[in-house]
Amino acid sequence: GGGICEHNVEGVLHGRVELHACPRPQQTVRRVEWAKYKNSSAPRLLYTFDLPNDTSCFFNSSQNIQFIKENRSLIFVNLTKEDEGVYQNKLLLNNNRPAELCNITLSVLSPPTALRISVSSSNRTLTLRCEVRGQFLNLHWFWNGLLLLPDDQRISISERNLTVHVSNLNRSDWGTYTCRASNEAGTSEAHVNITENTTLCQDNVKKEEKEEVNEEKQQRQEFLIFAGLAVISTLLVCIILICICRKCFCRRDSPNRRKGHRKTNDIAMEEPVYDEPNCPQEQVQETSFDEEPDAPIVNTLPYVYTDFIKPKAKLTEKQQDEEAGYSTIAEMQANKKPLQNHTGVNKAAALTECMLTVVSD
Repeated sequence: GGGICEHNVEGVLHGRVELHACPRPQQTVRRVEWAKYKNSSAPRLLYTFDLPNDTSCFFNSSQNIQFIKENRSLIFVNLTKEDEGVYQNKLLLNNNRPAELCNITLSVLSPPTALRISVSSSNRTLTLRCEVRGQFLNLHWFWNGLLLLPDDQRISISERNLTVHVSNLNRSDWGTYTCRASNEAGTSEAHVNITENTTLCQDNVKKEEKEEVNEEKQQRQEFLIFAGLAVISTLLVCIILICICRKCFCRRDSPNRRKGHRKTNDIAMEEPVYDEPNCPQEQVQETSFDEEPDAPIVNTLPYVYTDFIKPKAKLTEKQQDEEAGYSTIAEMQANKKPLQNHTGVNKAAALTECMLTVVSD
């Protein structure tokens, strides 16, 4: 029956690689197809071969791909990065049997690239780090063309041989250091020359960097202090202006408060006083606390002349009792006169007599 096989193949850049077809007896195969997947899309047909007619067709214009009829395989010559991808081999069998598929992932190995060597030093310790792009199998360090080995206690290598530390640096350590990275595809190197000036420059650079950092911190602190003082001074000026404005407003508003408002404990809270109704100017008399108030007008009572009253004669005991107001009920009833029967003249005479009695008493 049919099936799917998968495997990976790695080739070297500008090298040669062969992709083998699915293992199947040739007499059972009637057609062979090779296709390539690109960006997870549908496969693009590269090559077909019909065994009964012994005819083949190429659908790829690349000149570095060859087809071998004997084993139905593809051969890549002078590999490039563009040749990477997933290739599919499909076998169509006789007697309408299910087809067999084989997926092959091709990767192209490029030589590593040693970009540069970074240098740093502190406390008489030199640190070298090799920056490499790509995959590498081996990485070695050289000093003046000689392989650098960690036999000396002052030399240590770490991080997959990417970093070298040289402690207690002295004149004998000066020279050219080389980083060499390699794999099956090739080799790449980077170089750096270490001298007295190099180490001093590294130390000076670090000192300059520290000084720059300290200057930036100092500038930030000065800016914060200046900003704080500016804010505080602004607030003080605002408070002073508010106090001055309130004082001026109170002075301007004091005459109005005397005339139309009654002053309370709180300046902001004033109780309005209703004004007196306007009167004609002729009828209004302004009063002042300095002037004495006018004396009240007193209406004089009518004067009653008593020259015509005769002097009283000597009264008897009975008359004295009557004069004092002592009398019996019978006498009062006998002397009572109905007031409603008096005429106008009689009423006036009675009133006059009453008044005369009061005056005489």
